[in-house]
Amino acid sequence: MKKQLGLGILSLFSLCGLAQSPADSVQVQQLNEAVVNSARIVKKTGGYILFPSSLQRQHTSNGLDLLSALRLPGVKIDLVEKNIISTTSSGNVIVLINGVESSLDNLQTLPQEMVAKVEVSTIVPSKYGSHVAAVIDVRTRLVNHGYAFGANAMNALTTSYNDDGAWAKYFHRNATLGLQYNFKANDVTKAFSESHQNFFYPDGRSRQRSKTGSYEGNDFRSDNAVLTYALVIPKQRVVDVKGGFSSERFPQRMLHERVWGDAASDLFTLTHSRENRTHLRAYYEETLSPADKLTLSVAGAWLNNRYKRGLRASFLNNVYDVEGEKYSWRGEADFQHTFANGHRLNVGYQHANSFTRNSYLGTNNATLRFHDATHFAYAQWSGNWDKLYFALGIGGSRENFGESQEQHVFWTFQPNLSLDYVFNDVWSLNYRYEQVPTLPTLSELSVYPHQDDANIFSIGNAGLRGFSTNINALTLSFQRAGTTAFAYVNHEYAHRRIADQEVQLRDENFWISTSNHLNTHHLDFGLYFSQDLWNRAVNVYVEPKFSWDKSIYLSPAAPQSSSISNSSRTNNGYFSLQTGLTAYWRAWSLTAYYRSASEQLIGPILVHKYAVSDVKLGYQWHKVSLSLGLRNAYSSGKTMHQERISSVLPGTNTIGNLGFRNMLYVSCSWSLFKGRQNKVRNIKDIRSSWDNGIVK
Repeated sequence: MKKQLGLGILSLFSLCGLAQSPADSVQVQQLNEAVVNSARIVKKTGGYILFPSSLQRQHTSNGLDLLSALRLPGVKIDLVEKNIISTTSSGNVIVLINGVESSLDNLQTLPQEMVAKVEVSTIVPSKYGSHVAAVIDVRTRLVNHGYAFGANAMNALTTSYNDDGAWAKYFHRNATLGLQYNFKANDVTKAFSESHQNFFYPDGRSRQRSKTGSYEGNDFRSDNAVLTYALVIPKQRVVDVKGGFSSERFPQRMLHERVWGDAASDLFTLTHSRENRTHLRAYYEETLSPADKLTLSVAGAWLNNRYKRGLRASFLNNVYDVEGEKYSWRGEADFQHTFANGHRLNVGYQHANSFTRNSYLGTNNATLRFHDATHFAYAQWSGNWDKLYFALGIGGSRENFGESQEQHVFWTFQPNLSLDYVFNDVWSLNYRYEQVPTLPTLSELSVYPHQDDANIFSIGNAGLRGFSTNINALTLSFQRAGTTAFAYVNHEYAHRRIADQEVQLRDENFWISTSNHLNTHHLDFGLYFSQDLWNRAVNVYVEPKFSWDKSIYLSPAAPQSSSISNSSRTNNGYFSLQTGLTAYWRAWSLTAYYRSASEQLIGPILVHKYAVSDVKLGYQWHKVSLSLGLRNAYSSGKTMHQERISSVLPGTNTIGNLGFRNMLYVSCSWSLFKGRQNKVRNIKDIRSSWDNGIVK
């Protein structure tokens, strides 16, 4: 595999052509929100705009690399693991390309020449759902006629970890045809686990057990191919269609754990799997008048998976096969009216349906069928009064879970309010409130038992109810020339949260389940400071944060721990730090990132995440971006440590991957773009449900 990928990198180099010097970002541009000058970040109502510099363009080859080079405040893009998170809150980050909801893989299909600017909205439209920290819209100059294609590769030198892809696009008049393929693979044999458990019985007996485990088997592999077609009639109509196929599989994977303590043994956990997905999405937009716009969209997906799971030991053989299928579709409609004073009213309706069938073949043969139907309606009013921008939204949903003969109906109420006051060109104040609903999953509701160990079982709770989290966030921002800074405080309160309850002992077996028995508080105090130096050739930022969690038990049977002694409530505070550096010199670039360890406490579960570091040296050779990186230098390889606070089954579990310790990797990206550009249009995309049901 490594030999083939190495040849792929060499062939990628051979595609290089002569480079043209990219033009710098536009110096002055008139927008509705503000007059944009050469500053890196420009404040606008409800967010801000970033303009790439000439240095950033010269040292990147695609939209994803360019977006990462922009160092978005409060947002972290991990190019190795390819994810994007908010560093200031627990909310999600949504990425758009010209209004199209997209993935980071899609950003790699954009030559950096096509990227005009990046708009970040911290006041999020209701149509994107709840608990969204920011919406990032990468605005490009659409092409009237031309073509673009490219390739990218990220390969580790010290372990088997690969993320490669290729893409092509053709533009002709109002139509765009695109094809994208991505391949990912990583080694599982360097992953490991360590656990320690104490078993306490009512008669006073106790025993201890420890386990160390490592994985055996083949590499994880993922293949994904997407075909896209778009037709745009300016100021009138937009049609966008996407179809694709993806496959993920662990051909052979087994966790081999060596157990010692009360009874030494070897325990084998099998999790072989193969999963295929097919999806189709269609979007239609019609401009009814200069003030009115209607959008309709539909998406469908089919998922098929096969798993082999279970436990094997000298005294136990509980292995079963799972064959699952899932069909899902989603439709939505959105109507927008713009009033004469610039205020906007959006109303919309979304409906989703999914049907799942899981067949369990083995020790306990069973076939379970599930049906999930969701109705969601919303309305949002937004506008501005002088220096105050506001958005007031309200939404409600009804979700029906059906499991064989069981039916679960949940109603949610989702209000939200955002205020953004701009004092002047330097200072602004933002306040956000939203109520985020969380419903139990099919897995949490299912009463089908899952054996985790020789005498440890987990089972769902059919009596679970949904809960709401009330979020209040306040941010004071400062922006002047090359300096960006803000201070923020976030508070999240959840009432009757779903969380692990105290472990139950039945017939010498320990059972783990969940219930609505917990109120939780989460508080963040943070600062962010970023400074550009030497005409934006160097950028450095630092973000310290203090987080505090408190859990209040609503039942008398609260767990206890030697480390946290209060039996009715637990709390935990933790300080963390993130910092980064970007520097450019001629064709060379240097990026560095460090995130210290962090913790989170939810009820009886305390999760500790270990520190992450990344240093990368880059070189731009013609149209090719080359880089050599070092991941997690001087690390133990541990990624997460989890402690269960319990008077019956206290324990710890640590997982990690030695492949990510001192991981040396190389990456290469190349793209070619030729064409004539025209005016940018908005195209929206929708999501369909792709989760794999309750397959266990």
